[in-house]
Amino acid sequence: MLELTVYPSRKLTVFEQYVYDFVTENFYDINPFQIDASQERWGPEWSKYYDNPIRNTLIYYSPTITPEQAAEGSVEINVVTKKGPTGKRTTLKMGKFMSKAFPFLSDTHKEKFVTSAQESHKPFNAEFHITDTGFAKVVTMPSARSLHFVTTRYQKNLNNSCMRYDCSYFGLDRHPYEAYESGEFQMAYLTQDKKLAGRVIIHTPSETYSAIYGTSQQAVVMLKSKMVEFGYTPVDEDGSDWEGAKLLHIETNYADPDCEGEDDQYTANVLLAPYLDFWEGEKGYSDGTYIHLTDDPNDSWIEVDMQDGAGYNEW
Repeated sequence: MLELTVYPSRKLTVFEQYVYDFVTENFYDINPFQIDASQERWGPEWSKYYDNPIRNTLIYYSPTITPEQAAEGSVEINVVTKKGPTGKRTTLKMGKFMSKAFPFLSDTHKEKFVTSAQESHKPFNAEFHITDTGFAKVVTMPSARSLHFVTTRYQKNLNNSCMRYDCSYFGLDRHPYEAYESGEFQMAYLTQDKKLAGRVIIHTPSETYSAIYGTSQQAVVMLKSKMVEFGYTPVDEDGSDWEGAKLLHIETNYADPDCEGEDDQYTANVLLAPYLDFWEGEKGYSDGTYIHLTDDPNDSWIEVDMQDGAGYNEW
């Protein structure tokens, strides 16, 4: 790797982050302290710090890729000497770039990267749909195969979402996503060969959308582009854009699926609600027709969980 004395200060691009994640994920097989002994002072948290050698190496090389280059197994990079980038660009094979930038990777790792990068950056074709009904049917569709991509709070792996399961998975008679069908929400989604490739919930009154779930970076980008085309923006990180949003009031039965058939199986009447990716108010109230999301403690009496919550709400 490059021995850098001046550390670059910009954020990684999407493709650079893709490479970064691949390299760091393979530290299960590599001792990171063999890469740069100076990082020992940081311990296991070294990657969070400014002089992260992998991050800086990527910024110096500034690799880019197009679908055409992916098909050829190539990337474009800066020509770099010991003094840093020369201002010139060159194209070379992905495996050769990885050897140059990260010589500690094994041939197996490099071959794995080439295969993954080619799959993840080839031309993407999918059918776009948008609906305000049938949400449960959409989210429980068979999904397309996942390809490696960077996940964040705003873009997530579709196949890691528990909402892809039917209602019995949650011990419910009805699926939590049915609560979105209040008339205030739409779902935009992508299909490939009749399989779900991506989806996103839109709150139409605030013209905002929640986290995008996809099976690839291409799926996320396509849905994000559609949101921009429609004039929608990402919901605020604290979910405040959804203050006052309405979910359907749906009463249903819950039976603990982990205790099915047992005499002491826990059961309850519940109000149905989906996981909410950004609603940090965690509260709401019901008027018998709708659950209203609100952060006002004087108005709220229902707990509404974010994506790491219970998935259903007792009443």
